Amino acid sequence: MIFPRPITATFDPETHLTRMIFDGLDKRVSRDFYCMGSVAWPEGMLDGFALSAGQDVKTGQIWIFEEYLFMTVQHWFNDDGSLNRFGLLKFLQDTWNYYRLRTFVWSESEDVHFRYARQVWDNPNIMPQPEFIRTRFAKDTGDNLIAEYLKTQKVMGDVNSQLFRDLKDKDGIERRGVHALRCLLAGYEYMPYGK
Repeated sequence: MIFPRPITATFDPETHLTRMIFDGLDKRVSRDFYCMGSVAWPEGMLDGFALSAGQDVKTGQIWIFEEYLFMTVQHWFNDDGSLNRFGLLKFLQDTWNYYRLRTFVWSESEDVHFRYARQVWDNPNIMPQPEFIRTRFAKDTGDNLIAEYLKTQKVMGDVNSQLFRDLKDKDGIERRGVHALRCLLAGYEYMPYGK
């Protein structure tokens, strides 16, 4: 995460914007964001990858607030009952608590999506329930979006994060972080902020 978590975040249902207040160096700074997240569900032995982001309505830049690798939706416990690894549920709750974000885009087969989404919707501890919206794009189109947004600095994030390491890997292996970013950018293209 390159950006600090906001001190407060309030969602305006009329404008669909989240006003976030950050602690600046000498004063508090307020910004309005059009927030969206994305999910690339686990595939085979590859972890799933989720992103939370917000588009600064003044500059149009997309800030990637947080990324999250996960293998399960529910928390994963050891045989003795101790926590082995947090599931996606923690990320979903955190994105609501910190950013008031509950809209996530995805692009997988429907079978894969509904298998995982049903586990989210069936959990009574996740409030409010997230909204999952499918984006459709060809892989080449998604890759072109990533290249365009990076070259024009329309997307910002921690260059030391797993996502940016995934973007640099050119070994021909499909990275879930890259797929999550494709989904996110396609989501902003498909559902742009309108004043």
